[in-house]
Amino acid sequence: MDKLQISGDEDLYYKEGKGPVEGTTSLLSSNSKWLNSAVLRDLFGQEMLRRNGHDIGVLQLVPEAMNEYHRLLDDAEVDRMINRDRARQPDFAALLDSRRLTILDLDAADRYADGTLGARLRDFYRATGFNQVLAYKGVVPANDYQHYTMVRTLIHDVEHLVTGFGTDPAGELGMMYLYMTLNSRYFSPELAGVMNFNHAYLSSTWMMRTDLYYPGVTLAFLEAMKVGLEMGNRMKRPMPLEDWERLFELPIETVREELGVTPAADPAAWRWTEEAWRG
Repeated sequence: MDKLQISGDEDLYYKEGKGPVEGTTSLLSSNSKWLNSAVLRDLFGQEMLRRNGHDIGVLQLVPEAMNEYHRLLDDAEVDRMINRDRARQPDFAALLDSRRLTILDLDAADRYADGTLGARLRDFYRATGFNQVLAYKGVVPANDYQHYTMVRTLIHDVEHLVTGFGTDPAGELGMMYLYMTLNSRYFSPELAGVMNFNHAYLSSTWMMRTDLYYPGVTLAFLEAMKVGLEMGNRMKRPMPLEDWERLFELPIETVREELGVTPAADPAAWRWTEEAWRG
């Protein structure tokens, strides 16, 4: 049986009439610093083509990918992007100037009344044993980008509660599309690209992995993406910009109304993807 191949006119269509690429070096190189990174090439290849084995975590290779991405970032250019958006978005500038970090003090969290966001987060941490990112304990951000990254990471669990997305794979994917939508609407395209790297990296590799090994999960993933996109288009701005210390005191319904969140209808609807996306 002949293998299906792209050739002839169809091949020319994909290549836009361009001939074979010829280089002048014996080493693999391109005009992209990202493609030139052997680390990123290897990580993307593994993340796209591997299975979600029970021997590793779903996010097993994320630290390596983010570390290499940050190594390759042009810090001076990122600073210029942030300064341009500082001038354009006063609330963004205010957050960065404040150096405010949202950390729930579990020892003092009993002061939050039942039904408030603070109480919901307290109960979530006590029930699950989760905690906010311990790696940031005592860390002083060296610049605006580091500060915003820390804020964004520390409030991730809060965002799950407010949006109604579960912590299952489909819920996490919905959150990624929510983040990318909010970032792309609020920041300049260049800065949004920086802010969206982790979400774009994960969502693209997760979908390829799903297509190859877990096609029964595909529809749930697409549904979660749709909810994330729609929610992001209704909300006012990225959630790291909110004053969460104040919002902890409010009923969660009030918080959702203030932020423009219409939560995912049933946080448990995609819980089955946790097991279905494994093995």
